[in-house]
Amino acid sequence: SLMRHSTLGVIVLFAVTAGFSERPRAATVFDNKAAFLAATGSTSATGPIPSLGSVGEGPVAIGSLGFDAASGVVSSGLIFSDFSDLLPDNELAISGAENFNVVSTVPLFSLGFDFAEAGEDNPKLNGPFINSTFKVTLLAQTIVVDSFFFSRPNDAETFVGVWSAASFNKAEIREAVGGIGNEFFGEFYSGTLARSAVPAPVSLPLFLSALAGLGFVARTARATVPV
Repeated sequence: SLMRHSTLGVIVLFAVTAGFSERPRAATVFDNKAAFLAATGSTSATGPIPSLGSVGEGPVAIGSLGFDAASGVVSSGLIFSDFSDLLPDNELAISGAENFNVVSTVPLFSLGFDFAEAGEDNPKLNGPFINSTFKVTLLAQTIVVDSFFFSRPNDAETFVGVWSAASFNKAEIREAVGGIGNEFFGEFYSGTLARSAVPAPVSLPLFLSALAGLGFVARTARATVPV
């Protein structure tokens, strides 16, 4: 009957919609540069970091990105020089807590950078050793898009990257745990490819529940509605 077919259609539509609707997820964070570049299509935004010396609080433009010391956060100025053998070329460092902003003139969906932290026995260590943890907040103008924390192994060339489903034009990098011990930021990478929401597959319990519902409605329809 028309009633039975309509009811069955509603349950099928419910099961499909519940199982395959797009579900946005939090931004994806990477610690592998090759995987980040392959997934996001990002390219170098700064090129090798130039030797600019101390630039105070900035802002200073390098490639397609701007850098400035965090306003209102205790920090010395930005310094661009060859601080560490852990990363190639020059690096960005701050003689104090590494708190700074990265700004793009165009909306981005991905941002990454080479990173190194001087370990306890590293001759480049400036001050007592503290294993640092950083918070990165992504913003579209003044609206927070997402945030995440990162910490990386000491005395090694490492990488930090993030891929967002929503665009942003600013990243606030703050040393949430740490101090004057040096961390170094190398070449930066960015991309404009959005990370799409991934359809979630129908779970087995949901599918079985939908099938049970179909059987129940079919039996009820046969018992109450003439065909």
